[in-house]
Amino acid sequence: MRTNRSRVVLVVMMGLPGTGKSAVAEGVARAIGAPVFSVDPLEAALLRTGITRLQRSDYAAYDLAATLARSQLRLGQSAVVDAVNSIELVRAWWRDLAAEFGVARLLIECVCSDPDLHRRRVEGRNRNIDGFIYEPTWAGVEARRAEYEPCAEERLVLDAVKPLDENVREAVEYVLSYR
Repeated sequence: MRTNRSRVVLVVMMGLPGTGKSAVAEGVARAIGAPVFSVDPLEAALLRTGITRLQRSDYAAYDLAATLARSQLRLGQSAVVDAVNSIELVRAWWRDLAAEFGVARLLIECVCSDPDLHRRRVEGRNRNIDGFIYEPTWAGVEARRAEYEPCAEERLVLDAVKPLDENVREAVEYVLSYR
């Protein structure tokens, strides 16, 4: 049983759709032996049960991710949260959750500095999330970009123009440096 809670981390992915968040989150989770709580599959589960965005399925999915992460942290185990996390209010949830358990909250922001590549990534992806009907369009990503609040906190920024394996390696090194 792990007793050194200082080694437990809450990894919070952030960034626009199509920037590699989920792939990096999965790589980090494998490396540290932690689950990934991804908002889109959680929202898909809500949608499959008939809960819609009119009923705030998107917000409920964030709340579910926080509830699951809280359960992990309560057990003294790390967790990875995979979501856009585009506004300070949501990022504060994760800050408060990490503080509640006295663990490090590590932010990893994924970006794509090449707009043409970013658009191709968004338009060409097929994640096959059963029941998820809100796959973002390029217009939707552009709208999210307009609402995206800059993050002034310490974080690792990864650019999707670099190879995925390089970004995953950098993210894993970043997280392991805190463990």
